[in-house]
Amino acid sequence: MEGSGIIVKWSTRALDITRYRRWTALCLMVLLAGCARPIIPDTPEVVLAAAPYQIQHSPQIPLTPPANHSSLSLFNAGIRFTDWQGKDTFLGEVQPLFGRRCVSCHGCSDSPCQLKLSSFDMIRRGGTKINYYAPNLTEKPFPEARFDAPHFHTVLGNTSTGDAALEDALLYRFIDRGLRNTTDGDRAGAFDLDSIRGLQARYDKSAKYRCVANGPEFDKFITRNPGAGMPFGMPRLNDTEFATIKDWLARGSGGPDAEALMHLQSPSRPAVIATWEAFLNRDDNKSKLLARYLYEHLFSARLHFGEMPGEFYTLIRSRLPPGSEQLDEIITPLPHDDPGVTRVYYRLQKVTAMITQKDHVVWQVGGETLHYLQAHFISNAWQVADADIVLPDYQEKNPFSVFQQIPAVLRYRFLMENSKLFIESMVRASVCVGRSATYAISDHFWVFFLRPEVDVSSGSQFYRIGRKARDALDLETNRLMFLLQMEDRFFANKQYLEDYETALREELRAQAQAGLRSAPGLGLEDIWDGDGVNPNAWLRVLRHDASATVHYGQAGGFPQTIMVLNYANLERMYYNLVVNFKYWGDVKHKLSTWQSMSHERLEGEDLFISLLPEASRPAIRDLYVGDLELPAQFVTGLLGKHLVGKKIKKHTDLYSMLSGGRPALTGLPGRERADVELARMIRDRMAPAVRGPADDLNSRPEDGENIYLSEPLSPITIEPMSSLAEFENYVRRITADRGKGRYTPYLNGITLIRVGNARERQLYSLISNRGYFSHALVFAEAQERDPSRDTLSVYRGVIGDYPELFLDVPLEQAHEFLNRVQALSPKSYKEQLRSIRADFGIRRNSARFWPFVDWLHDWHVKSGDGYITAGILDLSKYDLYDSRQ
Repeated sequence: MEGSGIIVKWSTRALDITRYRRWTALCLMVLLAGCARPIIPDTPEVVLAAAPYQIQHSPQIPLTPPANHSSLSLFNAGIRFTDWQGKDTFLGEVQPLFGRRCVSCHGCSDSPCQLKLSSFDMIRRGGTKINYYAPNLTEKPFPEARFDAPHFHTVLGNTSTGDAALEDALLYRFIDRGLRNTTDGDRAGAFDLDSIRGLQARYDKSAKYRCVANGPEFDKFITRNPGAGMPFGMPRLNDTEFATIKDWLARGSGGPDAEALMHLQSPSRPAVIATWEAFLNRDDNKSKLLARYLYEHLFSARLHFGEMPGEFYTLIRSRLPPGSEQLDEIITPLPHDDPGVTRVYYRLQKVTAMITQKDHVVWQVGGETLHYLQAHFISNAWQVADADIVLPDYQEKNPFSVFQQIPAVLRYRFLMENSKLFIESMVRASVCVGRSATYAISDHFWVFFLRPEVDVSSGSQFYRIGRKARDALDLETNRLMFLLQMEDRFFANKQYLEDYETALREELRAQAQAGLRSAPGLGLEDIWDGDGVNPNAWLRVLRHDASATVHYGQAGGFPQTIMVLNYANLERMYYNLVVNFKYWGDVKHKLSTWQSMSHERLEGEDLFISLLPEASRPAIRDLYVGDLELPAQFVTGLLGKHLVGKKIKKHTDLYSMLSGGRPALTGLPGRERADVELARMIRDRMAPAVRGPADDLNSRPEDGENIYLSEPLSPITIEPMSSLAEFENYVRRITADRGKGRYTPYLNGITLIRVGNARERQLYSLISNRGYFSHALVFAEAQERDPSRDTLSVYRGVIGDYPELFLDVPLEQAHEFLNRVQALSPKSYKEQLRSIRADFGIRRNSARFWPFVDWLHDWHVKSGDGYITAGILDLSKYDLYDSRQ
């Protein structure tokens, strides 16, 4: 799902449809040919008798940005409020230039040729010819983060200084080529975008993936690809920018000087870091086990301390203890791999690189957080005495076994109360991007959580459910063939779900017999309400083609699907998509990850659906899971009966809904669709601090809270306006039906619009949530598209990490713009969109492009909590791919 979250850099454009059909047929035939293995269940535990703990609540650290924003910038390394200009040549001149013009494409693990220009060490590391995101049949070598990592080649050259250094540096030659490809007139928008699109399409195909390692290879590459200068397909660097890079390379391409480097790497308040490291490195086994648990759940996050605004830190494993001058990081492919040392130390390493938003997962912490961790985990007695706690080795990697000595209800509370952090890790972090990968989820869905008091997977012990969860979690099986491994994944997950449902029913019956509920079913009260204060109880996940983002609350209108997660589901998702995932892995690993995520998504949707009246469940499940009928050759009575005991007619038949016969305790009025009615009841139960403010950009005027579905509306006439308030009022009116069945399918996935005049100005995000018949087949996104289900969401500020189009709309022309959007029609949308782009768009070949990007990044970091959450946006696909163009 970026983080995630999982990444398989494929596109249906690159697939031959005949190969796709053969591959799908083979996968499904083998998948349908297996048989379930019976597992004898143990005695289930009673959840309410399993929680004698003093539950502490994760603190919400207040955001108190410094009053002075004048020096705040995304391009200030180390501390966003510290300007290096005049203090160090590299940090003050060279690195900010790379940040403004290069890191948008070269800043994450999906960078072309893995070349990252976000820090001096990564610039020194250079690039590699290995395409980690391709559908590789064998696993590629782990791309170590060290600047001297194997399999990488220099882009700075090996000659020390002068003209020879320039000729030897691939970095210089590509930038120089970019200047030669475009004249000064081209900077004003003369070069042809159509030719750039074709070239980009060829580069994106794995068969055409080419990275050069030396001068002769560069010469051959340019001969074949004459348009491949840098920045690729964008206005060239201006003379001053080019001179800065050229002079730096000619002087030997040095990094920060010793004094600047020491200041860059040092925390502004060392005592804060020392206190945290002391907590993470206590000598008793209880603390050591907790430290390992925290590391495996936080290694991909960036910690932002309230005491040190604008600084970020990552939690690493180190060979050296706190107080050592060096960190000596232990680098392994996966965070639970054997560190190879007797004692692991957990240290906090300052982030000194430019930060890209697509992998920026932030945990806001402070002194209160340490008190919470101490009280919640350490002060509570576990189910084993402190002296009897045994540290697991690194051969066992399943979290339900490794951390079983930590009460599961404490683990669940920690994950649930910081859920945005963990779900964001699934769709961001190192994975960065992946269109086929993110297709495992809907474009717009909500996430709620089952209260621990009723969740059998967070009882006092997790051995029974945990064994099945381990089977369903393990991505690597002993089966040699990929299709047999897929079969294992399907049946292990199926067995787990059946066992969980059995345990849940027994728990609900026990609670009903004890008078704790009116009947043995789930109801509205079983959804966690955030204890009235925690916004992590209501999450909104948005998928934007190749990436996804996570947000709090209800904004954006009613979603396409809704999930309720329990502890086992949340933990399995996290380990599947983050801890165990290898973006350098082979096709078997990546497709197994995708398949597991599909199961876990369905599990969360089914748990929500089970809160609906039983008669309402099948229709909602068909709507969520998909009504795409399988090809006739797959639907044989023999295979169908072998799998689920009945003939397979459509995809939903593959996965039985297990809640049949389990009642729902929440009565619904029956006036609207059942999931809409339940969502409204959940909304009413949530406090304003949890659900967020009224969604005044996606609401009909009579419903400020926006839990409804509207039939398509007729276009309205929009008159000239004189304020942003009037503009937003019109936006609310034309989005009351979310554009469903009207103009939404023709808009870009992510459009950023600046609207205003000299008096007032605001940035908005228009998000087109694409609709699909189902999310069942990994390569079938184009075949499963259903534009009639598309919806539009409008937000203030920046939503999404990969903007596809910038529009700059003067307020005096805003009425014209909105009228033209409403008028988009199936017969003429191409010409209409071209006209809108011509009048309001900022194309990637325009002289206005870089000035707008600079304004955007400056506005982004200085708005709201942008000094914490903002990062450099990815522009690699900007204005190149628009299926409706």
